[in-house]
Amino acid sequence: MAGLASQMQSKGLTVTGPVLGSRTRADGSIIHWQMLFVESERGGLPLPFFIQWGEGDDERRRDLTERRIIAQHPAGSLRIEYVACAVQKLEETAARWQEWFGLVPGEPYTDSELQAVCQALACDGGDVLLCSPLGEGVVARTLDERGERPFLVRFSGKACSSARHFVLGSFYQL
Repeated sequence: MAGLASQMQSKGLTVTGPVLGSRTRADGSIIHWQMLFVESERGGLPLPFFIQWGEGDDERRRDLTERRIIAQHPAGSLRIEYVACAVQKLEETAARWQEWFGLVPGEPYTDSELQAVCQALACDGGDVLLCSPLGEGVVARTLDERGERPFLVRFSGKACSSARHFVLGSFYQL
């Protein structure tokens, strides 16, 4: 985390952390983690935070599965296809995120359903899809009502449909 903090600072981002955290589970064992928060002096789209658990990913997944905290989803194997974010300036935001996080940009395209021009940035675990409005629609409404932020999470998997659910100010599409 210290190396990541230095890397983010060298790219002009403000860093808070690593912040140490821990808690005692119901069985008396203690879990530990570190978090790192980054923000840009220029504002805009909220930036992600980073978390490093005190145990490896495989060990953590095995423990959570054994304790039945995580389980197979009733719809089958799901993955995040993308998280769509409403942005004012697509080209500028895509260039910054590419520089800051090393994401690989796709070609911009027009999405008629969203009434926006969008560009995917490839990321492990699901893409970040930046969308800038072309007219009235969900992207324009998001920017007007809530500013630059995520507004749609699309999941994909074997048993997915095209249903869209509005929950707590954002859309979730299976």
